[in-house]
Amino acid sequence: MSLKNKTTDKDKLSQLYHNLGNSYLKDKKYEESINAFKQSLKYKPKDNDTKYNLAYAKAMLQKQQKQQQ
Repeated sequence: MSLKNKTTDKDKLSQLYHNLGNSYLKDKKYEESINAFKQSLKYKPKDNDTKYNLAYAKAMLQKQQKQQQ
């Protein structure tokens, strides 16, 4: 997905990827969520909410992987 073609505003791009990450997180698509949060942080590296959500998604992915073993 390339949101970059729609806008060049870094704040908007950060928000879009952050929201996308939250949507994936809600659907328990943790890898996709992690990737979206990482994209968000490329545009706004100091966003604490995104950093928190990224850490949460990583923890949930690890938990999911342990349960599958």
